[in-house]
Amino acid sequence: MTATRDPVAVVLARGASRRLRASIAGATLDDAQRAAATAGRKPMVPIAGRPWIDHVLGRVRDAGVSRAIAVVSPEQAADPVGTHPGATVDRLDVELAVQAEPRGTADAVRAARVRVGDAPFVVLNGDNVYPVAALRALLALGGPGVVGFTAEALAGGGIPIERARAFAQLDVERDRLQGIVEKPQQFDPAALVGMNAWRFDARIFDAIDGLAPSPRGEWELPDAVRRSMRAGVDYAVIRSSDPVFDLTHADDVAGLEARLAAPGSPTDG
Repeated sequence: MTATRDPVAVVLARGASRRLRASIAGATLDDAQRAAATAGRKPMVPIAGRPWIDHVLGRVRDAGVSRAIAVVSPEQAADPVGTHPGATVDRLDVELAVQAEPRGTADAVRAARVRVGDAPFVVLNGDNVYPVAALRALLALGGPGVVGFTAEALAGGGIPIERARAFAQLDVERDRLQGIVEKPQQFDPAALVGMNAWRFDARIFDAIDGLAPSPRGEWELPDAVRRSMRAGVDYAVIRSSDPVFDLTHADDVAGLEARLAAPGSPTDG
């Protein structure tokens, strides 16, 4: 168990890639992209010359993180060196934590518990490439927090409004989180959207330990956050209007190629 107090990053990279695989037909993909998508290996889909996960972790490193933990499946962990998530990212110490079954985002965070140790940590989706400025602000917080993204941020990343409606909206008052509204019936374009960019301390593990599964049989991170809030944990909210990129469907690949290859986009060089 590590004794460091520098924040580490926990990246949730285990997803089954069902929507990616289901959307391959008709998408503009090269042979390598099609092969990775067909195999359900979203983290390794090559985009702008690098595996998708390299872009995710490259932004984490550029924000100032020196150590990251990628939560993966047993099959991903067994991949040979050079093909598992994060294996080719320079200047970042990437470890793997195995989530035995796909039992939800809170369970994925719990899978990283031993490797996190007593360090504060940020949790990020493996589906998203986040803006460096937002990650730096999250890392600089003195305690728990979350990044709330504006509709401008979603549009700038090429995320259609239909997909944005499925994301959680954050109930915010005076830059403090009051609640989380998942899949709201009415999408408020003025509200901040949560895309699973959190900063936690060890108290989130206490909330996860006592958590009941959701109606779909998974341990969900928003439920753990709500439980921690009821126990008195306060979450600061960071507002970001910078683009966040999302890889959910195969049709996303062409747009992401253009955006991540654009001048000024962080690389792993």
